[in-house]
Amino acid sequence: MMRKFADRLVWFRRRLFFRASRETMTILIPFLIIGTFSIVIANSFLTPSGFGASILHIGDFVDNFKVINRVLNLITSWTTGLLALFASFKNAEVTARLKHNETRFVGLAGMITYIILVCLPTGVLPLKMPIDSSPLAAIRGPLSIQGLLLGLIVGYLVAQIFSYYEEHGKVGGNVEYKFLWPISISFLMAIIFGGFLLWLNNIGVFSALSTGIRSYSSQKDGLMLTIVGSIMTGILNWIGLSGPFDYSDATQSSVLASQNAIYALQHNSIWKVPYPFSQLALYHSYATYGGVGATLALMIAIVIMTRNKKDLLTVRWGLFPALFNSNSILMLGLPIFFNVVYLVPFVLVPVINMLVAAALITMHIIPPVPFPVPNGTPGPLIAFVGTSGNFSALIAGVLILAMDVFIYLPFVKFNNHVNNIYRLTHGKEE
Repeated sequence: MMRKFADRLVWFRRRLFFRASRETMTILIPFLIIGTFSIVIANSFLTPSGFGASILHIGDFVDNFKVINRVLNLITSWTTGLLALFASFKNAEVTARLKHNETRFVGLAGMITYIILVCLPTGVLPLKMPIDSSPLAAIRGPLSIQGLLLGLIVGYLVAQIFSYYEEHGKVGGNVEYKFLWPISISFLMAIIFGGFLLWLNNIGVFSALSTGIRSYSSQKDGLMLTIVGSIMTGILNWIGLSGPFDYSDATQSSVLASQNAIYALQHNSIWKVPYPFSQLALYHSYATYGGVGATLALMIAIVIMTRNKKDLLTVRWGLFPALFNSNSILMLGLPIFFNVVYLVPFVLVPVINMLVAAALITMHIIPPVPFPVPNGTPGPLIAFVGTSGNFSALIAGVLILAMDVFIYLPFVKFNNHVNNIYRLTHGKEE
């Protein structure tokens, strides 16, 4: 049974879209590493509310680092902040090359098609990057890693349009004029679909969705609601999109988090806050060790279980950002994106963490987390810091991390098995 499942996964990996997408993501990794390190340093160490700034007492003179902070913001904006745009360019080129077609024009066509598609409905010019605000702003939006899936799809489809024209169109004429028609068709399709999205935006569909997600993620309490939000976030992250629970800064300023903090301060107690199962008190405190999917545990499991040099190198580069809950390097480097083997633990490990934490909170073994924590606080320390130094919360965080490692271990082992089959049948290792 497992052999058949592994063979099926290898078959899927050999499909053109997945082959091209995995190669494209590999090409994007160096830019992602630079952007991720920049955002972690800027957000955690050069921002007054950052964890690194707090423990190193940088907060009092962080203004001295404004120039460095601005440079890091720029680097983040032009690397991680444009990752989907890069993906549309490179995936078009890689797809054309794998089909043995002309590659000189297709990448640029894919990129401009993507710009038209995402900028037409939003009305945002592609060069207007948010470089003057928080570095976190640079990784939000359809041009950034949030739009990775769409960028890959657009690049792939543009390459298919070029391929069809190259196989069925007229071959004669100068090469620079030969591809005028597929370029025009790609742009026209982007205009049509972008116009449809613009119409949806004008009638308020996107604003209603945004308002609903914000309301759900910041003003709803209850264990089941938090679990549903976690599952949605995990699945959407796995396919390269953003979920309702993605950003901790929005979490910590939510209505429920503020009410919990006010109650704890007024009653001088953290044990009976009104919303013990809110996003901050449960999901952010116990389910995001190393980022969405509790991927810090996955990194430890890989170190224990695998001898794959590529995976170990990815873990080495991704460890520093993961300590501050940024797992983008792991998402592309392993990859976790579109990897069916890691989908189940990526989605369910945070749920298991929250169920364990909820049980411990219900039995009054650990208190709920009422207070916001500095940006970039390492995952296992969030509950400890957010409860003003409660050691039972610290011990629970460490034990939950150890539990996560054991959950991830069999999936890492199976992923190694799939990679071995792929290497034996196709002559290379992934």
